[in-house]
Amino acid sequence: MTDAVAVTGADGFIGGALCAKLEREGRAVARIVRRPDGPGADRRVVPDLSRADALADAFRGAEAVVHLAARAHVLRETEADPTAAFTRINVEGTANVAEAAARAGLRRVVLVSSIGVNGSCTFGTAFTEAQPPAPAEPYAASKYAAELQLRDVAGRHGLEFAILRPPMVYGPGVKGNLRRLLALVHSGIPLPLASLENRRSMIGVDNLSDLIALCIDHARVRAELFLAAEPEVHSTPALLRGIAAVMGRRSRLFRCPSSLLAAAARLLGHETEYAKLAASVEVSADKARRLLGWHPRVDYETGLRQTVTSYLDEVDAVR
Repeated sequence: MTDAVAVTGADGFIGGALCAKLEREGRAVARIVRRPDGPGADRRVVPDLSRADALADAFRGAEAVVHLAARAHVLRETEADPTAAFTRINVEGTANVAEAAARAGLRRVVLVSSIGVNGSCTFGTAFTEAQPPAPAEPYAASKYAAELQLRDVAGRHGLEFAILRPPMVYGPGVKGNLRRLLALVHSGIPLPLASLENRRSMIGVDNLSDLIALCIDHARVRAELFLAAEPEVHSTPALLRGIAAVMGRRSRLFRCPSSLLAAAARLLGHETEYAKLAASVEVSADKARRLLGWHPRVDYETGLRQTVTSYLDEVDAVR
């Protein structure tokens, strides 16, 4: 057995950062990917997560797997049955990854889940690991079901595991909702969000990668759940102003009553998107700090600057 780490979803936003970190530290990384072309010398092609036998073959020679491959929030849904797609990829796929890890003789599985498993918002008290799950949307429900699959397979086969639930992740190459916010600020469109007073936890991709790396090897990890977040909280207006400052632009935020914004979002069919902007999501990572000694290595200002600079470089590259 070597000290190699298999990483599913290695070509993704978090996967790319994690693999780069592990390789910089001299760790052998088996990138479990869907396409042969891309970064990394050891690329093991598994077209999808439907076959545990193919995954087990790809995991040979590793001692742990970090499972990042997933169907995440879809901005423009094309599936006729999105819930079935979430189940097939996130739930059944995780079960197959865990079964494959057991067949290949791996020691540990690290699953990156979502803070959405705890719920969609907080009201003055931060989420912790002790709270009962309350997923409020299909994606989050599928991630919770994936967690349960991992626990079941690990229990039957004696696998060690760690489950991480991060909130919004930022960093170079970010996708999803944060990328939409970057594009909105860059466009210069005035945004009626100055009145929002929410409190959001976030985590930089390098800090999350550090925590994942700890979970791969730490002796105190046997069957653990960790919430993953930096200690600071940020309002949506503060985030937008920070992005604008790095871009060298005015944020162009103006005040509008939240009740009016919510009503307009409902009329326009954007209620879910507005809720994500307006809700508070506070997360306590005290357990990870206490049990693993994890502390964010990259401060928020540095990470945000790297995020925005990377986005601007991408925009310039396509002009």
